[in-house]
Amino acid sequence: MLDITELKTGLPENLVDEKPLLEQYIVNTRQGRQSGTILFADGSLYNTSGSENTGIVSEKDHTEWVYFTKVESEGIRKIETSIRNEFFRLEQENMMSSTAQNTLIWKANLGGRSFSVKTASGLYSGLPPVFKKIDGLINQYMVRMNGQK
Repeated sequence: MLDITELKTGLPENLVDEKPLLEQYIVNTRQGRQSGTILFADGSLYNTSGSENTGIVSEKDHTEWVYFTKVESEGIRKIETSIRNEFFRLEQENMMSSTAQNTLIWKANLGGRSFSVKTASGLYSGLPPVFKKIDGLINQYMVRMNGQK
């Protein structure tokens, strides 16, 4: 099975060996479907390609990272602060239930430190508040297709 957390295809040469600031993956172990989003410290945001432009990929798909947008530098600073002050302080790295079909993996890399959390994917209500906060910052500070915020 494709390990989406190791995928490098589609990234520009200057980012292939760089650790993303933030990595988000959803993996469905039963159906072999996966999707991902990675954010680099320069603000570049990439999503996985997949069937019918859903971003969801399976073994039979040609999978690669596709540039999606840029997150403004102010947003990157706020995301880094949230990672440092909240995400790195989470006490559990594994919040999975044994019956979960979809696994949500979040990984942050900042200042030489890496930390990842695995949990069942679903509503934010079951997740630590920092997950929703960081997603909100990405949405607030990403540059839209027409150049607007």
